[in-house]
Amino acid sequence: MTAALYLTTALLAIVSGARTVLWLTSYASTKLDTALATASAIGLTLAMYLLAAVATKTVERTAVAGLFILSAWATFDWAETGYQTVSTTADTSAYINTQTRSLIADTSTATATQNNNAATLSAIGHNTRSDAVTSNTQQLIDTRMALIDSLRAEPSTTHTGHSAALLGNGRLILWLLLAVLLDGAGILCLRKARELTTQHTEHTADPLQQQIADEIRQGIHGKQPAVINVAKAHSISDDHARR
Repeated sequence: MTAALYLTTALLAIVSGARTVLWLTSYASTKLDTALATASAIGLTLAMYLLAAVATKTVERTAVAGLFILSAWATFDWAETGYQTVSTTADTSAYINTQTRSLIADTSTATATQNNNAATLSAIGHNTRSDAVTSNTQQLIDTRMALIDSLRAEPSTTHTGHSAALLGNGRLILWLLLAVLLDGAGILCLRKARELTTQHTEHTADPLQQQIADEIRQGIHGKQPAVINVAKAHSISDDHARR
């Protein structure tokens, strides 16, 4: 269980760091800016998780809260930016699809008209002009077939984010919940793993070692107790006392 909690923490910390890197580097304009943004994002993420594991003082908890808000905002921005990108891509694809279909319809109409004109010219003996119209008709047919091929080649992908689109502006609440849970779950897993580790250490500790440690803290063996004195007091070897 403890190993699984630490693994989950590590995975969520990596994801959190990656999101913060993407957020900060989006404002970078040079390679140096990108490097600094990347280092800052990784450092802030590590600081948040490491402080969260040991924070006991108010100032430490305040720092963790500030780092948590920063990381949560990076997640929020990442989710909303991704949604807007997908939405824009879908709208553009739909527009191109509509325009292509319209052009196909136009070329179909023009082709039919040209065929009628060619037949009429041929009937009244204007074969040269009829051949020219037929050539133009063939060009329209080629254009139409190229448009149809391009329409067929358009991938029919299902974009993610449809449920978010149904929520409208309510999706912002979904992004906020996602941001809080991703980092919050990682911090909770880390603290729980440390708690279980501490409990395991206490349960497996030598009772005599715990007693000696308590006596040293209480000053029973003096301010700077010698190992030999502690060993004699408990009738144990020096090596045992050193543990």
